Amino acid sequence: MIGPEFPALLTAHPAPSGVSAFRAALEGVARSELGATDLVWTTSDDRCEFTLILEPEVNAAASAQMLLVAMLAIGDAIGSLAPPQIGVTYGWPDVIFLNGARVGHARIAMENVDYPEWLVIGGDLSMSPKSRCIEPGDTPEQTCFADEGCEDIRPGQLIAMAARHLLRWLDEWERNGFDDIRKQWLRRLDAHQPLAGRHKDDWHDMDAEGNAVTRTGENPTTLHLLHNLRENHAT
Repeated sequence: MIGPEFPALLTAHPAPSGVSAFRAALEGVARSELGATDLVWTTSDDRCEFTLILEPEVNAAASAQMLLVAMLAIGDAIGSLAPPQIGVTYGWPDVIFLNGARVGHARIAMENVDYPEWLVIGGDLSMSPKSRCIEPGDTPEQTCFADEGCEDIRPGQLIAMAARHLLRWLDEWERNGFDDIRKQWLRRLDAHQPLAGRHKDDWHDMDAEGNAVTRTGENPTTLHLLHNLRENHAT
């Protein structure tokens, strides 16, 4: 099988059959078989998933910003391939929405130390219904590319495009810091979605480190990005 065409800077590895790209990347790092710029990917009839390994030279809080960088890359990849009427928005800290319904999420894991020597980032997206018995509209809070009229987007094509955009945004972060990434991310914020999948507080802003600032009444509250990652640290 001919795989996606990835940027030359990356070394691509298809995940073993039946193993998620995220798990395969973590296992490869643990065995010292994979390292920086290795990208693990997998596709199926209903999903696509990719994971890039990095070796950050910053602390854990700054490393966590890579999750938001991955979301920008995924959003730009979808915008490059989907029809113009498709709306791509984000939910803090990791959810990707198509036309207001959840289509997938970004993922991150890192070494559980103050200055991690490695981290993995990537995305997991729903391409078509898992069950043919599910009709569009049966689960209005969730969707897939096929149900939104994007059935012509191939999973491998989407992963390869996301990888290209990811390299571009990583370069922006390394050269100029987080400020422009923050601004671009906020342009696609869906402020009506629960924060971290559970917080109902009113969105107020994102601070310079990627933390969510909420306001209920007169009292602002900071939700720290590092503490609200579902897969913050590897065990």
